[in-house]
Amino acid sequence: MRFVLLFVGLVLVSFAASAQNCVIVPESIVKLRAPEIGAFNIWDAVYGELGTEENFKAGFVKENGHSVAVGERYSIGDESVSLLLVEYDRRGRMVWEKVHEVPELQDIIKVFEHEDGFVVLANKHDGPRIDAAWIGVFDAMGVLKYKRLIRLPNLRIAARDLVQSPLGDGFVMAASSKAKTANAALNSVFITLNSKFQFVSKRSYQPGPENEILGLTLRENAMGRQLIATGYIRNARGRKNAWVLALEGDGAIAWQHQFPRGAGALLKEAVPYGERYVVAVGEAMPAGKDVARGGWVAMIKGDDGDILWQRYYTGQKYAYTVRDVLVSEDGLISILLDGEPPAFRKGKAMKKVDDQEKDQEDYVRLLTLDPRGGITNSIPFFHGQSADAYQILRGAVRERILLGGSDMRYEIENAEMPEAPDIIETREGWTVVAPAMDRYQDPCQ
Repeated sequence: MRFVLLFVGLVLVSFAASAQNCVIVPESIVKLRAPEIGAFNIWDAVYGELGTEENFKAGFVKENGHSVAVGERYSIGDESVSLLLVEYDRRGRMVWEKVHEVPELQDIIKVFEHEDGFVVLANKHDGPRIDAAWIGVFDAMGVLKYKRLIRLPNLRIAARDLVQSPLGDGFVMAASSKAKTANAALNSVFITLNSKFQFVSKRSYQPGPENEILGLTLRENAMGRQLIATGYIRNARGRKNAWVLALEGDGAIAWQHQFPRGAGALLKEAVPYGERYVVAVGEAMPAGKDVARGGWVAMIKGDDGDILWQRYYTGQKYAYTVRDVLVSEDGLISILLDGEPPAFRKGKAMKKVDDQEKDQEDYVRLLTLDPRGGITNSIPFFHGQSADAYQILRGAVRERILLGGSDMRYEIENAEMPEAPDIIETREGWTVVAPAMDRYQDPCQ
């Protein structure tokens, strides 16, 4: 199936019509106008130090309403990466901070609460040509209690997600695996861990030349609990097809679907939506030159994987991807769109708009959708020279907390030449809190 125009709507100031429309449009492309100014927020904060760069990648909200942001700190010069933990109170004031040295740390993947503290999933190098998953278990104040290193013989792995096992005992980690030989293909592997995050077993899935599982979510159904996995399969022609599969507790595949879209597509993650559906998010590259990447949201039937409705989000000045999704208790869907100046195909290559030519900056847009995919609210956020966000957290009073990073520019006084201050450009961790959502009563129920 090609990524074609079935329905086009401009995002305007009023969403009343779409909010009251009870007819489900199976598929539509929504062209987003480039925002001219950012929106109001309850508070935002940047975190960083001179000589380092920071980026928040994940977090969680504690029972007292405080948020814990977890990210990477890059040391300028030696290129080392440290694990950064920061807790903010409900007014955006920092409560504590911790920096942990994890040798050869690469990137932070996920954070979630666990017993008296929380768990961090990350990737790291472990010697030449060995890539491994790193799991750290911390107490409530960010003190490391213990850690695990997950490796597989003769394979380089990169963790993609970690969730509780459908059987209720232990955990399941999705990882991308690759042989140590040159030009080896990526394939998915599911690694079972016990309750202390120790290796138990693994199971590989190799349905095509290359595939990756990028996200996992647990879903309850009449027969028990299933894992819904999202990612992509690369076909024989090299195109990425989005891939969704349901796994039973023993790892057997209940169903799976591939979704070809345009020049390529993937689904990064999914979350349950009621008892019958899951909402999956990702991105699609439309066919044709000079067409920017679009964000993609799909409402998928949990029992068989068929799509009920799907929405693509595009724009002339920005390329979009959906980084995260959050479902409220009354059925509203929040999606986190990250917008950046697009890369276009020039011949067979991709070329990004040059920084000297672009007249816009990276920004974040928070869209709220009703159960039928209609937009009820759209909030853009700008910060510094540019901004990115990676996760939405649900606050204690329905506010939505975004975690990411912002490129900042500072003027530092030059003692020798006060009239010519030094200009420092740096990446800093960024947290922004959007206003609470109104209560929603579905008019179509």
